[in-house]
Amino acid sequence: MKKNNLIIFIMAMAFFTCGLAPAPPANINYPAYPWWTNSGIDVDKTKIDAQAGLWCTAPDVENKDVADFFFRWMPLETTAGLCDKDLTNEQIREMLGRMYLSGWYGGLWFRDNSKMDMGGHGTPEPVKKEDFMKMADKIAGLIKISTQDTASEVFDHNHVALIGEKNADFMTKMMGALFVLYAYNDGYVKAIIDKPPKGVDASKVKYPCEEYMKCDLSDPPLNVYEDYLKAMDQIDKTPNDRWKTLAKEMEDNKKWEDVAKKLWKSSSITAEAWPILVAINKAYLQITDVAALGSMLGYGDKNEEAGRCATLLEAAVDTWNQAYFMAITSDAPKGTMPTLICPPGQ
Repeated sequence: MKKNNLIIFIMAMAFFTCGLAPAPPANINYPAYPWWTNSGIDVDKTKIDAQAGLWCTAPDVENKDVADFFFRWMPLETTAGLCDKDLTNEQIREMLGRMYLSGWYGGLWFRDNSKMDMGGHGTPEPVKKEDFMKMADKIAGLIKISTQDTASEVFDHNHVALIGEKNADFMTKMMGALFVLYAYNDGYVKAIIDKPPKGVDASKVKYPCEEYMKCDLSDPPLNVYEDYLKAMDQIDKTPNDRWKTLAKEMEDNKKWEDVAKKLWKSSSITAEAWPILVAINKAYLQITDVAALGSMLGYGDKNEEAGRCATLLEAAVDTWNQAYFMAITSDAPKGTMPTLICPPGQ
């Protein structure tokens, strides 16, 4: 290679190397959260700080508010990585730890900002170790199913993930049945968007799902989503008895949509907090959607890759969900929220 060409090559490589350099981490202050040593989830604050640094530089992020990072961007971006191949158990636990913090702080934010009748579930008390460990042990079990169980065991579990435990009460269903979770949050998001506070222009706020269980997952993108949408085609075709069963169970659980709509009619939120509530629940709906679609393929088509990934997506939903409810009834001080400072110039 001639000298001039070599210089140009070195300069070009330097340019691209600089362009691909990781963004500097954000500076986050984490208020205290319940924690005991466990085998299901792990929190690595340095990795969350690094993830927040990427959020600070993301061109499509308009609202540089800590709530947007913790309640929308972080759970969506984290979930997008759970289907990457060759993840170690340590990496999975760390990613699920991010979902835990998102759910915990999100539940505290909701508790402080909404006016909702919790139906007797809102008595403040410290989070009990046994409740935390029950959640973490369940998550550890889901990781084991995804990474160690046989294909047949994964397929069977995918069905259980969609319908939950037999003869379960409402709250148990809410904590572990993807068909229920999707239907409930579908109605909840619709109701929130349809009932903005006075003075809020909701005309530009879009409902994230084109049709039932066909939601937008492009920001940040979840690469497996387009493949998982095949589940809705299979539901329409019902090519075997498993799909016929799923079609009936999905339809039967749509009733929870109306339950959520009625619940929100008796609730309210401030104009300032309303956009955050919409963002939280849209993200929750989107992640529940892709977890359900993957489980449907895992059971209906006996698709092993989708089934194993769906179990991790279910773990993400469960971690987020249970941390959220633990926070709502906790005695953590009002205003317990992280603070986030982007690197200078961002």
